[in-house]
Amino acid sequence: MFREEIAAGSDLGKLAEQYISRGQLVPDEAVIRMVDHWMRKERWNGFIFDGFPRTLRQGESFQKLLADRGLALDRVVYLHASREMVEERILGRLVCDGCGRSYHVRRRPPRKEGICDVCGAKVNSREDDNMATLNRRWKVYEAQTAGLADFYRGQSLLREVSAAGKFDEMCARVWDALEEGVR
Repeated sequence: MFREEIAAGSDLGKLAEQYISRGQLVPDEAVIRMVDHWMRKERWNGFIFDGFPRTLRQGESFQKLLADRGLALDRVVYLHASREMVEERILGRLVCDGCGRSYHVRRRPPRKEGICDVCGAKVNSREDDNMATLNRRWKVYEAQTAGLADFYRGQSLLREVSAAGKFDEMCARVWDALEEGVR
């Protein structure tokens, strides 16, 4: 959503870009406005948000947005990752300047170093993928996300999944958590 709004040059996109470009998290109020905007304009038959909500305030506001539309969450998946795992993944992340495809220095490098397999453009680290930004974000995560997990756990919505291992293994665990109780 942020990328779409930034690319469109919308007021919300410009606001989000101010924070993202400095390696900061977008304030709760702006995030909720973005989600509300998305929910008003999109047609969907279910949805999965990745990285939202991040704070208790966002979670509570999202519950209100859903209730106002007569909707409710089925479940929330919480990926557990150690600090070491997050550090290795973020500091090794690479992104294509052309098409945006993601790579990783160790886990999924491009076939030709520094060149995208898909479009041939340059592959680089994101500007905010550095230790200083990681340290700031980790402190914010520890301060704000624990309450969010408890919030959803208290509603019996939380499904906790390990982010360890290979990507396809983690994805299988996520799908199992999403399908739990649906079959």
